[in-house]
Amino acid sequence: MDHSLSTPLPRCRAGRDDREVAEWAKLIEAIANLALALVWPAAVVFVVWLIMRRHRDAFGRLIDRVESFSLMGNEVKLAAAAAVEQEAQVEELVREISSPDTDQPQREAAARRLANEAERLGRVRAIADPAADGWDLLAPKEVVIAAMIAENHTLEEIADQLDLTNTQVQIRLKQIRRKLGVYTFDEIVEIANRHRDW
Repeated sequence: MDHSLSTPLPRCRAGRDDREVAEWAKLIEAIANLALALVWPAAVVFVVWLIMRRHRDAFGRLIDRVESFSLMGNEVKLAAAAAVEQEAQVEELVREISSPDTDQPQREAAARRLANEAERLGRVRAIADPAADGWDLLAPKEVVIAAMIAENHTLEEIADQLDLTNTQVQIRLKQIRRKLGVYTFDEIVEIANRHRDW
């Protein structure tokens, strides 16, 4: 049996096969267009989700800085709206914890969510009431560290003067930021300067 290239291919009926190929081409093109129409928005959503996930803190800070916006001529105070919403969430979690139908793992999960919501609610109230900036929540050593930051000491200088490691200072700094509800050194300096009686 000779399988050389010179062997002619079987002939097909040209008219019917051309129509089938054209129909298949149209079908493939329609599928490609449908896939493109579905994939492009999904890809955009996925990329935005990745960016927001990667920069969650930055988005949080940006949203925290927006205090109000205007909607149809009315000004909406975000801190007040967020406080009302979070208070409702806290109440719902308290009901969930105190319900006799809730089993132990659900109560523990609800307690963790309640603690997170209560912490966020404290931050919202601090934004709504600048006088309640969280300074009174700081431990004595944290007050000293915040004061030293306000005096432009570096973290290494703070560690040396307080006989701490750099890691310990960074941990304390993280606690200071959490308690004050701030993210930058400038915000720590601003709050520390308001409480100059350190």
